Amino acid sequence: MQHLGFVPKGKSAGPEFVLDPKYEIEVLSQIFSDIDAGEVNTRTHNRASEIEEYFNTLPDALSSTKQKRGRGRPYASTLVDDGKARPRQTPKAARSGAARTRRVAPPRRTLAPGRHPFAEPDTEKGKQLLREASRLRLRDTPLSCAYLFRAFIEYTIDTEMRRSRLPREENGSALELQARFERVFSHLNAVGRVQRGDLTPIRATLTARSGPVSFGALNGYIHSRIQLPSADDLRNAWDHAVPLFTAVYGAHS
Repeated sequence: MQHLGFVPKGKSAGPEFVLDPKYEIEVLSQIFSDIDAGEVNTRTHNRASEIEEYFNTLPDALSSTKQKRGRGRPYASTLVDDGKARPRQTPKAARSGAARTRRVAPPRRTLAPGRHPFAEPDTEKGKQLLREASRLRLRDTPLSCAYLFRAFIEYTIDTEMRRSRLPREENGSALELQARFERVFSHLNAVGRVQRGDLTPIRATLTARSGPVSFGALNGYIHSRIQLPSADDLRNAWDHAVPLFTAVYGAHS
C-alpha cells in the first residue's frame, strides 16, 4: 500500500491508487518480472522488512518517495493512451482436461539468491557482504559481482582460519589466498565438517589453471585492462561455493 499508493475504499468499492498510473504500471511490471525470474516469492519476501528492502533497491525512477500523490482513483477509471477507458476483460474459462505445463524458472539475475541455506556471518561486514551479493545484478554489474565474490570467499576462508586457529604463515611468509583455501579445505575434510566431495566443485572452480572464476581470474578482473567475467560463470561459482559457506557459518536455522 505504501509503495504502490493503494488506498482502501471498502469491501465493495475496491482499492484506489493515488500515484501516477504510468508509474504504477512500471512498478507492477518490475515486480512481475522479478516474480517470473524467480527472484521474488513468498519465501524470499514474507516479512515487512524484506518487502521494504526490495522496494528500496529498485531503481530511482521506481522510487515511490519521488512520486507526487494525488486524488484517489480506481483502476477501472484509468485512461489509456487513446483516451478511451480500457474495458475490463473477462477471464476465459480453462479448457477441461488441458495439460498444464510447468515453466522452468530462468537463471537468477543476482550473484546470490535472496535466501541462503547457511547462517549469516557473525560480523556486520560479513552480513553486509552477503546482503550486497543478493542485490547486485549480474548483467548490470558483472565486475562488482566478481569483486564481491572474491571478497566473500576470502572473508569466509579467513573466518575459518581464525576460528580454528589455523596458521596463516609457512616458513615465515604469509600464505597467499589459494594456499589459505587449501589449508581450510583440508581442515574441513579432516574434522568431518563436510561430506566427502562436498567441496570438490568449489575447489575445481577456484583452482582451475585457466578457469573463468579461478583465483587467478578473480585477480585478473581487478588488474587487467580488458578481462571481464560472465554472468553464468559467476552465478555457477557462487552455487559451487555454498557447501563451503555452510561448513563455515553453519546451516540456516
